[in-house]
Amino acid sequence: MSRRCAPASAQYTGEGLGALIREQFSPRASAGALALLFVANAGLTVSEFAGIGAAMELFGASRYVAIPLALVALWALTVFGTGGISSGSATDQGAGTLNLAGGLYNAGTAPTGTGGYVRSASPTLSGSITLTLGSDATGDIYYRNSSGFVTRLGIGSATNVLTVSGGLPTWAGAPGGGNVSNSGTPTNGQLAQWINSTQIQGYVPTNYIGGLTLSNDGGSPNTVLDIDAGSAADSTNAVMITVGAFTKSTAGAWAAGSGSNGMGNALTIASNTWYHVCVGYNAGSPDYWFDTSATCVSTSSPASRQCW
Repeated sequence: MSRRCAPASAQYTGEGLGALIREQFSPRASAGALALLFVANAGLTVSEFAGIGAAMELFGASRYVAIPLALVALWALTVFGTGGISSGSATDQGAGTLNLAGGLYNAGTAPTGTGGYVRSASPTLSGSITLTLGSDATGDIYYRNSSGFVTRLGIGSATNVLTVSGGLPTWAGAPGGGNVSNSGTPTNGQLAQWINSTQIQGYVPTNYIGGLTLSNDGGSPNTVLDIDAGSAADSTNAVMITVGAFTKSTAGAWAAGSGSNGMGNALTIASNTWYHVCVGYNAGSPDYWFDTSATCVSTSSPASRQCW
């Protein structure tokens, strides 16, 4: 009876007969049933080996030789002949793979006698799952291979990127030809320009002016000039001057900051005279002044300047 029940219990519940007895009965009743099961199995085993000895004597072999040989053969078959998970819930495929296509046995509502477990054709793994598929290491990736088995991809190096080859994930070197270095000493506001496959340098477009639109002030249109935010290359095309919205007045000598006077050194506003609007850095901050020189020389500002 036990030989018929055990395979059936494994097939439908994923558990052996002893496990089912412990689940369905009290500890005392389970102990009694398991004791009787042990006695029955012991008697069955003795009778089977006695039959082996008697059968071998029909062929002239001694039972004292045949029975030990049969015992060793049965032990070897038991230990080495079952290379997978015997519960029927999963199959060890070797080579570090695990096939779950046969389904798992999950807790749920099931007919009486199945131990409260039902078979799921589409099992869901949840909680903390431990996979041991070979030389596992922190950072490894597990994926489904073309045969439907879980396979391990070892962690890549710090310079690798994950890519796909032949429909499977793999590690590869990062594209781009290696490290990139700068040429010279780029300054703030410069654009990046490639000079070869691995080097960049700072770059300012020649004579560039963007934004910085001029208009008469709405409150003091005759003396105050409004200037929109923008950027301009300096006169040497080496520095990009970037400045926010500004106002400057022609009412007096230049002073730093928006809203201040902006006449260049020793200059006063005069009729029938052309004045250029100049932009440059004053102690690291952008500023404007008005100049009669097209090269904005009537000031003590630094060389990084532009006028229009």
